[in-house]
Amino acid sequence: MTRHQTAMDRYLADSGEKLSAFASRIGLSPSTMTRAVKGERNVTVKLARLVEAGTGGRVKPADFIADCMAAAERLQ
Repeated sequence: MTRHQTAMDRYLADSGEKLSAFASRIGLSPSTMTRAVKGERNVTVKLARLVEAGTGGRVKPADFIADCMAAAERLQ
């Protein structure tokens, strides 16, 4: 089964930036960011806004939260 490509996936693919480098750049630990996008931790509005700012608005908070929630649902 192929994983759904998220807004964050598209941003990273377009920018060439690794998720761990992105996380560090916006002041998060790479593990926090990885767990969020995998649906293994609850995503806060604060985190979603950090992602929006870090992507220059390309990943909207609502999209990031929805993608993380969908990942969490797939874990169940």
